[in-house]
Amino acid sequence: MPDKTSNASIAFCTEACVTSHNYDRQAFPHRVQYGEFRQLFEQGYLDKRFNSDQPHERGYVFMITLVPKSEGKVATYKLNANPEQSEGLGATGRNFYYLDPESGICFSKVGPATAADDTL
Repeated sequence: MPDKTSNASIAFCTEACVTSHNYDRQAFPHRVQYGEFRQLFEQGYLDKRFNSDQPHERGYVFMITLVPKSEGKVATYKLNANPEQSEGLGATGRNFYYLDPESGICFSKVGPATAADDTL
């Protein structure tokens, strides 16, 4: 079962990505783009905890991959949240998480999650 602490962090990042997307879509309907963590912080969507390329928060390392718009496809993002340490007494989390707008939140217990893993 996924842990509540990491769920809260993922929900926070997801909300920021969605808020950013909705703002851009309303302000610039033909130019929807997502941002990396530093960009989202600079634009006020995330707080200072996420002002780095790979923020560490609540025992997890967050990574965002931007997928640019291509022929017939809209711009999107992929978000991973991996425990800083997943095994042993000092484990900061036991689950690895993945999120994209189409797949929702997916998780794995054995390594970095992908869209092919179980969903929450």
